[in-house]
Amino acid sequence: MATGNRPAADADPQSFGCDVKELKELMQLRGAEAHTVISNNYDGVSGLCARLKTHPTKGMSLSLRASLSIAIVNFVIQFSSMLAHCTHELRSMIY
Repeated sequence: MATGNRPAADADPQSFGCDVKELKELMQLRGAEAHTVISNNYDGVSGLCARLKTHPTKGMSLSLRASLSIAIVNFVIQFSSMLAHCTHELRSMIY
């Protein structure tokens, strides 16, 4: 569960057994090569889904979706605040 501005541990990228770089590389693979890599490196589709905390046919759990949504909202809030601060600084330099 989320506490304060921190999302639940489910949304922490380091809590997944596969990082973005690996996923990008997997997405480039096709056919037999993709099958071999997924089978050998992730114990098949079920193993890959387990690492990604998803279900092969149902997708993400409700708690993971909620955690990711909270993480996205927190990012947008922080980015907006930073952007407002930078805009204020720029205006003060111009005027």
